[in-house]
Amino acid sequence: MVQTGHDVGVAFALNIAAGAATILGGMVVFSKRLVYLANPLSLAVALSISSGVMLFISLVEIFGESVHLLTEGLKTDDMTEETATGHGWLGATACFAVGIVLIYLIDMIVHKISPEHEMTEIENLEDVRESMAHLTLFGYAGV
Repeated sequence: MVQTGHDVGVAFALNIAAGAATILGGMVVFSKRLVYLANPLSLAVALSISSGVMLFISLVEIFGESVHLLTEGLKTDDMTEETATGHGWLGATACFAVGIVLIYLIDMIVHKISPEHEMTEIENLEDVRESMAHLTLFGYAGV
C-alpha cells in the first residue's frame, strides 16, 4: 500500500533534517573553532540530550507498539482481552530487560578486548582532525 499525503512529506523532511544534522555533527572535527567548543562539558550535555530523546522514543513509541503487537500475537480464543494485554506487557518488558542485559554484556566484552584510550583532550581531537584532513587530501591520490 502506497502512502500519500502530508504525513509522507513530513516524514521525508524529518529524515532529511536528521541526515543533515548527522553530516553537520560529523564535520565538527574539520573545524578548528568547533573543536575548541567540543569540551567535555558540552559533549556531555549534547550526549545527554540525545540519549534522552532516544530513550523517550524507545519507551513511548516502540514499547507501546510492541505491547500492542504482542497482545495481538499472544491472544487466543479462550483468553480475555485483559489477560492478553497483560501477557503483551509482560513479554515486551521481558524483551526490553533482555535487551538491556545484552547491551551490557556486549559493552563488557568490548571493554575487555579493546585497549584503553582517551580521546577527550583538545590536542587529541586536533590530531585526529589533522590526520583526517591529511587522509582526505592525500590518501586517495596515492601519496
